[in-house]
Amino acid sequence: KDEEYVVEHHETEAVLQVVGGRTIKCDVFILTKHKQVIDLEMQNQEYDMPEKRIRYHVSVLDTSVSKPSEDFKNMYDIIVIFICDFDPKKKGYPVYHIDRVIRETNEIFLDGIEIMLVNGTYQGNNEIGRLIHDMQCTNPDDMYSEVLKEANKYYKESKEGHRIMCEAWE
Repeated sequence: KDEEYVVEHHETEAVLQVVGGRTIKCDVFILTKHKQVIDLEMQNQEYDMPEKRIRYHVSVLDTSVSKPSEDFKNMYDIIVIFICDFDPKKKGYPVYHIDRVIRETNEIFLDGIEIMLVNGTYQGNNEIGRLIHDMQCTNPDDMYSEVLKEANKYYKESKEGHRIMCEAWE
């Protein structure tokens, strides 16, 4: 509904590959008119979260949306959010923001890449805690977010939404 985002729709999922490299499958892939790539990934296997896998994931996104002759200052910013059903760093924080830092000055290196790991076990009474609650909710009436509640009801309770979900499932 927000006009800020331009979404690329794919029949089933966005599959990106670097020539001669591995593929990645994006759970949610969004290109914005502000030259941003937003990728949401659902992680439900704790052993599948090595740091180098995240590094590769970002590099494939970067090479997939950049053009060979493009000036580097015009490259897309990349935001990758891994929503885990576990605590990825086992420290109890709701979100872990991963930044590149210049060691000597402790300054953040602003290369346009933002990575976040979301702790799906977090149950705080704040915005992120309510979002995690809603994502795990099976009854839309128990959700905090009106947007998620409406979307959930549409796909679960309306004939059109149910048809769309059945086609996607097939």
